[in-house]
Amino acid sequence: SAPTTQFADYSWERLVPNQGEFIPNPRQDAAMAYDENERNVVMFGGQGNGGLLNDTWIWDGSEKRWTELQNRNPNPAARRGAAMAYDPNSGKVLMFGGEGSSGVLGDTWLWDGAQWEQVAGLSPEPAARGGAQIAYNGENLVMFGGYTGTGSSKSPRADTWLWDGEAW
Repeated sequence: SAPTTQFADYSWERLVPNQGEFIPNPRQDAAMAYDENERNVVMFGGQGNGGLLNDTWIWDGSEKRWTELQNRNPNPAARRGAAMAYDPNSGKVLMFGGEGSSGVLGDTWLWDGAQWEQVAGLSPEPAARGGAQIAYNGENLVMFGGYTGTGSSKSPRADTWLWDGEAW
């Protein structure tokens, strides 16, 4: 298992799990965001040694502990490189796209602190993509860029989308 490190008081601290405590498997390209309502960090998916992951983990910084939230239904498909950020307008964490086993994804998901909800039937909505970035600008979430395709056929995107808490 990979160690968790936390940046606090201008330095990095390596955290060692307590006996019997579970921590996420090593991974890359996971989506993470700080959930202001729940005051914790949400992590979803990524690429592990065994392939793409679709697990949800919560990091409680005050207790310095990871908790895996299992058996969530619905649960987003396994992916890496999804865009994720907290949305103050809805009070939820938004996740968009990423790269799944069959290519880039174009789905929108909201995390309410306990479960995922897919937001479907939006029009317009961004094209499927992996590797986009999302940030809050004081009014909306702003998503920019990413890529379409996979492997050697990746093509960059240069479009910008706004999420107002309910729609793109």
